[in-house]
Amino acid sequence: MLILIFIRRREENKAVNKMVTLPKWLVDLGKEKKINFSQVLQQALKKRIRSIAKLKRQWNKGDSP
Repeated sequence: MLILIFIRRREENKAVNKMVTLPKWLVDLGKEKKINFSQVLQQALKKRIRSIAKLKRQWNKGDSP
């Protein structure tokens, strides 16, 4: 059973390649500043998901956002 949980968690954290379209000027600046686009996108998505979850919790409690 423990092995199955380990395998499931490993699969859930598997990297998936997604295409993103960005303006050329933004890509050029990001490369110039040596920005890791994948890392920035992951961080931004996690932050957005946390804020949406927080708003939903507040809404469910009856608090105004």
